[in-house]
Amino acid sequence: MSFSFLQKETIQVVAQTVGISKLKDEIANALALDVEYRLREIIQDASKFMKHSKRKILTTDDINHALEMKNIEPLYGFRGQSFQQNRFRRVKQTKDLYFQEDAEIDLKECLEKPLPRVPIGPTIFTHWLAIQGIQPKIPQNPIVEDPETERKKQLALKEKDQTKKVSTSLDTNVEFKPLVKHVLSEELQMYYEKVTESIKDNQKRELRRAAIESLANDPGINQLVPYFTQFIANEVTNNLKNLTLLYRLMEMVKALLVNPNIHIELYLHQLMPTVLTCLVGKTLCENPNENHWGLRDFSANIISYICRKFGASYHTLQPRITKTLLHAFLDPKRARTTHYGAIVGITALGSHVTQLLFLEPPKNSNLKIFCNLLLPELVSTDMHTRHNAFMCFKALLTAAGTFFIQLSRFFKTEQQDRLHEISEVIEEDDNSPQFDNIKKKEIQKSEEDIKIEQLTREMRERMNSSNIPEDVNERYEELFDLFGESIFSYIDYDIYSHQHSPPK
Repeated sequence: MSFSFLQKETIQVVAQTVGISKLKDEIANALALDVEYRLREIIQDASKFMKHSKRKILTTDDINHALEMKNIEPLYGFRGQSFQQNRFRRVKQTKDLYFQEDAEIDLKECLEKPLPRVPIGPTIFTHWLAIQGIQPKIPQNPIVEDPETERKKQLALKEKDQTKKVSTSLDTNVEFKPLVKHVLSEELQMYYEKVTESIKDNQKRELRRAAIESLANDPGINQLVPYFTQFIANEVTNNLKNLTLLYRLMEMVKALLVNPNIHIELYLHQLMPTVLTCLVGKTLCENPNENHWGLRDFSANIISYICRKFGASYHTLQPRITKTLLHAFLDPKRARTTHYGAIVGITALGSHVTQLLFLEPPKNSNLKIFCNLLLPELVSTDMHTRHNAFMCFKALLTAAGTFFIQLSRFFKTEQQDRLHEISEVIEEDDNSPQFDNIKKKEIQKSEEDIKIEQLTREMRERMNSSNIPEDVNERYEELFDLFGESIFSYIDYDIYSHQHSPPK
């Protein structure tokens, strides 16, 4: 037989309050078990509300929420706080009978209290929202300004903000808050501050080296990439004559580009203007005698790396860069430093681009025209002008030499392949006496004719390219007239000794 902590007398007393005077003991015991089950269920649900509210004390609100969840009307009048005393009192001469103690209210005191303010009753009135599509200007309608007035106000607010920024820019005590809410962790913010500080500080050489190495290998800096690109763009814009800082910023760009763990291609549109500025900028240092040529060469290598790495994904990347460099090269009003940057930039894009932009058309190429423009400056009495012209002349010589270097590589590769094929044929037919005479003729032919006929013809067929001109000898003579014996260092005489002898 089951027992409940609720006694049958308690159930019978509750039954008497609802009009049931004589409740049998068996029914009272059965109801006690059911009431205990319902009470436990309500208390468990109330405890869940208490735990979800992060509290350790069960309140009447939790009980009410549990009752509402079961579609039971909540208890009213029991909303006391935990620090208040219990209002239940036990009836004298009884063991388990309690009653709720009500506070005694003095009627005289209630009558003497001032009456509360009478609440304002709800009122309804009507007004015209719009009449034939036009909103009347009355207090009940929202104020609508014409577009011209609103535009003037916005312009006035922008001018006011700009004036405020200018007026407070000289005050060191003013702290500016960023417009964008940062979601970076504290560790990433410290990392960003340390890296940018090492780039700008001339003393922290070891820290700067470690920062560049970290940018090139760290896989956890994806969130900082937009901040680093913005930092590079701002510093290049504000320090166009700080050669040391510009070189460090380009090292920073190269480190971000070689990092295989970040998606730097999403921010190429921010990096490309900075790299091109360091390549074709007019003035990149305070003293013109500083080695800004090295910075331009390094920037050209970065441009070449970007085109090799992302050119296949972004087909318009290299054509747009080439167009920008070509405009800088062909503009006669630009400084020679800008021309030098354009030349080394185009040269870094490859021998095909170099041939197309510098060596075409034959006998009237851009390279020949530009060299003729440099001739008066190469004999100028001004040392600075003469040095700038010489650097451009040297860059053009290197650009022309890359074409012959690439051509020599193709010839040499084809010659090695052809000789390898002939050696295999000789080994197969080495035991045949009838092949002795043919072998000697073939070897003799391979030494003379392959360099002249077979290499050029087979190479063009294999490459299927028109970028190798047929008039190599004429190109060589044209460049010899421009650069003299300096062009010899770019020619492989083992390839050209039979077909192209140097001019005398």
